[in-house]
Order: sequence, then structure tokens, then C-alpha cells
Amino acid sequence: MSETKQCSNCGETKLLDLFRSRRNKCRACESKNSRAWAKRNPKKVRQIKNSARGKYLEKARERTLLSTAVLSDRYVKQTIHLASGLPYEKITDELVNVKRKHLQILREIKGKQNDKRSKNT
Repeated sequence: MSETKQCSNCGETKLLDLFRSRRNKCRACESKNSRAWAKRNPKKVRQIKNSARGKYLEKARERTLLSTAVLSDRYVKQTIHLASGLPYEKITDELVNVKRKHLQILREIKGKQNDKRSKNT
């Protein structure tokens, strides 16, 4: 036998599946109330979205910087895939290690070139 609960907003008796855990309003009423609040508070909604988006982008930037700095397997595989079109499943560990070494050498060369430029100016 299914358990039921009465919604404190609409007063209807509904199955427990139609409620979020430990809440007294059914999902439909919560959704309706949320949409109404969003219509009344567009600036606040925009502020919340921008704040969440900013936090997400900041964390994504940090992950990307960390991944590229240490030349993670994922980053190196992505580099190989984008440069060659080779499917990810065909990229072997040996190929990843060779490409990682290649990228390290390129970074070292670039660093030395930058050092020379800064000394000349």
C-alpha cells in the first residue's frame, strides 16, 4: 500500500513520491511558488544565476590551469585528439607519454625564448 501525504499548500492528498523529502508542499506547488517568486524578483534571480555561474567558471578555470600545468593524461589525450582527430580510445598510454615529453620540451624552449626576450629589453 502506498503512503500518502496532504499538501500544506493546495490541500490535496498525494503519494509521497510527489513530495520532496521532509517538505510539506507537493512538488507541483513548490514549482508553482518558485516560478511566481522568480517573476516577482527578476533582479535577485539574475544575481543568483550570475553568482553561481561565476563560481562554476572560476572552478573550471582552476581545474584547467592545474590540468595543463601538470600535463595530466586527460589534458594530453585531449591535445592529441584535437590535433590529430584520433579517437580517445585509440590513444595509447605510450602515445600519451611521448606527447607529454614533447609538450614539456616545447614549454622549456618557450621559457628560454621568453628569458632571452626579457634580457634584451
